Amino acid sequence: MIKVLEKAGCTVGYNPKQTCCGQPAFNAGFWEEAKSVCSKFIKDFSGSDYIVAPSASCVGFVRNYYDKLFENSSVHHAVADLGKRIFEFSEFMVQVLQVENMGAELNGKATYHDSCAGLRECKIKTEPRRLYRM
Repeated sequence: MIKVLEKAGCTVGYNPKQTCCGQPAFNAGFWEEAKSVCSKFIKDFSGSDYIVAPSASCVGFVRNYYDKLFENSSVHHAVADLGKRIFEFSEFMVQVLQVENMGAELNGKATYHDSCAGLRECKIKTEPRRLYRM
């Protein structure tokens, strides 16, 4: 993903100390533990123009559930801002960079299976298809 973003003209910063978005703990009902992990995520990515993830599940969790965890807290505005800056990879390529053709080629057939979280949580349907078509 980093190589593709750089080829598309992006300057990519990678924080080797980044950790999980907190979704596993949240889904298991450990909201306080999740909040701790989510707080680290917020700090890890503060100051970034964009956050691009290969996982629609993580992106969807940040966008759709962080505001519930941090409602009426001192970081509520930071959470709202974070939700506007985080993108799933194909979504970022097509919607933000407006790049669909990277010059890649596949001599063969491929089948694409939609990500459940991409469809449900992020409403991503056309972006991967637009990239694969090229």
